[in-house]
Amino acid sequence: MTAVVVGAGHRGILGTHGEIEGEMETGVFHVRHADLHGSHGDREYTQEAVDVNAGADGHGGGDLRLVEDFVRVLRGQQPSLSTTHLEDSVYGALVGFAADQSRLTHRAVRVNDE
Repeated sequence: MTAVVVGAGHRGILGTHGEIEGEMETGVFHVRHADLHGSHGDREYTQEAVDVNAGADGHGGGDLRLVEDFVRVLRGQQPSLSTTHLEDSVYGALVGFAADQSRLTHRAVRVNDE
């Protein structure tokens, strides 16, 4: 699998069975499935346009989903599957800081998981 960023807001993923590409600004992505058996005439793929309704938010709707999840937790409701425990979020930030330090010093940086 390969992911590409062609330009600002343009995303693409190329996989074994097809590809997905689209624009974050419009929120429209095209899903193409490889047609390995030639059942669609001379085309080598089938294509479906999917509107993920993310055009209004520069982060593809992620900011709004974070807020919605936060409100669900405050209300005592079940958070979404993407919600992490605080410890995991802090550890993720520490990994990012260590990566920056490693980049600047050209040395491996150990992250303690305690």
